[in-house]
Amino acid sequence: MIEVERAVAALAAAHEKGAAAAGADGAAAEPAAAARGALVWRAHAVFTKAAALFRRHAGLGLTRTAASEWPSLRRDLVELAAPGTGPALKAAVCARVMRAYSLFQPA
Repeated sequence: MIEVERAVAALAAAHEKGAAAAGADGAAAEPAAAARGALVWRAHAVFTKAAALFRRHAGLGLTRTAASEWPSLRRDLVELAAPGTGPALKAAVCARVMRAYSLFQPA
């Protein structure tokens, strides 16, 4: 999730840079598109690893809290990769994921 957080920060910086250079030419959109792609790639990596972990441990008698985290975590990870949400919302979702889910908490 640290890499996802860094990708969100890079996306926010690219959006700020693009907003400052708005009106010049289409080149300002390229860094934002690259940052968005990096964020989607990193969020997908977290999604697939978390899905595999929850799938693997589904039958091992985890607590109800840990087993019930997957639907909410899945929604949050999909929201991180969604194209319609802005960098500020993505940063808030990333912070919530790192704070709220036991998967990302130290043991």
